[in-house]
Amino acid sequence: MRWKKQSVTLAAAMLLVGGVITFTLAPSAAHTSTERHDIGTASCFTDGAGQCTVKHKLGVIPDAVLVSPNTPSNFNGFMLNTQQGSFTATTFAIRAMFNQSTPKTNSTVWFTYHAYSAGTTPPPPPTTTVVPPPTTTTTPPAGTCTNGTRIDEQDGRTFDAPGTGGGQHYVHNDAWNWQGPGSGQNEKLYLCDFNNWYVDSWGFDTPEGEVFMYPSTKWDATTAGCCAGKPLSTWPTQVTGQFAGTVSGYGTGSSYNVAWDLWLNGVASGNYTELMIWTQKGGNAAPAGSRRADWTAPGGQVYEVWWDGNTSAQAGGSYLAFISKVPRLSGTVDIRAFIAESAARGYINANPTLNQLNYGIEVRDTGAATSTAPARFTLTDFGLTMK
Repeated sequence: MRWKKQSVTLAAAMLLVGGVITFTLAPSAAHTSTERHDIGTASCFTDGAGQCTVKHKLGVIPDAVLVSPNTPSNFNGFMLNTQQGSFTATTFAIRAMFNQSTPKTNSTVWFTYHAYSAGTTPPPPPTTTVVPPPTTTTTPPAGTCTNGTRIDEQDGRTFDAPGTGGGQHYVHNDAWNWQGPGSGQNEKLYLCDFNNWYVDSWGFDTPEGEVFMYPSTKWDATTAGCCAGKPLSTWPTQVTGQFAGTVSGYGTGSSYNVAWDLWLNGVASGNYTELMIWTQKGGNAAPAGSRRADWTAPGGQVYEVWWDGNTSAQAGGSYLAFISKVPRLSGTVDIRAFIAESAARGYINANPTLNQLNYGIEVRDTGAATSTAPARFTLTDFGLTMK
């Protein structure tokens, strides 16, 4: 869109129906030779009302802000508008809506903006307003993995796992749905320890949100004397997972989810159940099944509950997922509590065997990432407490 200067007074608000463009104006002001413009692209993570705050560079309160979504139509189109009364010298607020009554909550939105000032209002004193990141957990420790061992697709390394009854940790560059050499899909994991590695990905493209890879650290119960093949009732009373991981380079058009992956009553065979705990997600990533309810975990975190409708008694297995409603970059998960909640809802049997625990990232679409500017996931903590 081209912009042409005009000597007019801005004193209105215009909305183009269909969620394409919204034009919101503060009180009117005439154009002068000191007018200012800030035009750019941005993204932010919406809260439970579909709102988020965006920074601009005008240095004065805008007279108008124009916003236009950048998300392609096949990534769930939405309406976007600025929030009345939200303009400051450094920020403005937007709200994303699927329709007039349904906000686009707890998700990333990408857009282009044009912030404008006629220049008649003098710059305010420096503001001390800080826009916090949308998370309820502490920032994970900085990664220390430099000069790590490169692990190619489908390769991995095994580590001892003290304090887990003889189980083992295994870092696996799991390429279970990789299209193979020559496909243009690349994923290189650089390993320093089972709880200290990062993985670079590029060349993955799936408008449907299909999962290609799941690089992760896992704990395998099959070698643990305490737990191998035994029902959960015989396990230690406390089974807690500790984690920390961050993503970078997953830009416009990308899709992923960071998650724990629990295998109950077998691993992808027989009458198994796959139970996932999503701690972060981006783009159009969505689990199988449908959303059934919300649930508050013992630590106070709220999760969406998704289930495919199958029970663990059915051949071919079942799938369910708990999706954190705010990103969790680090923290702990009470493994027993998630299993107990699933059983209480009738999704799994009350006393399953717990065969495997993983934490990593499901790579779906890496957008514009390249070998020189890859999409990256950095794992800086993984642990399991059993007592």
